[in-house]
Amino acid sequence: MAGLTLAAFPTVDVMLNPIVSGLNSIPRVALAPLFILWFGIGIESKTIAGINLVFFILLITTRSGLKNADPDLLVRSRMMCANTTQTFVKVVLPISLPSIFSGLQLAVIYSLLGVVVAKMIASQNGLGVIVAQYTQTFAINETFSVLLILGALSTSLVASVAAAERYVLRWQSA
Repeated sequence: MAGLTLAAFPTVDVMLNPIVSGLNSIPRVALAPLFILWFGIGIESKTIAGINLVFFILLITTRSGLKNADPDLLVRSRMMCANTTQTFVKVVLPISLPSIFSGLQLAVIYSLLGVVVAKMIASQNGLGVIVAQYTQTFAINETFSVLLILGALSTSLVASVAAAERYVLRWQSA
């Protein structure tokens, strides 16, 4: 929604771009301890850590995808008397979906990373805790086993997003 707003209102985009760039440059993994302090060691802090990592990825890819609509297609849709909503739904959104799905593929990976890091910092169970325990005891084989599990989980999440993208964009291959 934020990316849509920035793409739809260029003046707001120009005004907020320095703030977005500044906030995006903060090492968000380093914020995980603060989220745990503010929201506790429950699921809320892990959820906020995951959202924190993916927000700017989705914002930037969505904004970029929506702003890169072919100007000729926009002019042609206006010439065919399409209103703003029709132009958005029939022209801008379909053109921007590949960019948005690329952002979603990155987002699922980074959200998993955020949750695992938050669990490594403050949790009693979960894969993050197991990785932390194994690395602290130099159990290399076990550490790599858990990392392989995380890699497989990440791969399956990315494959799910890719399958959704193929379904939504099935018209492109026709």
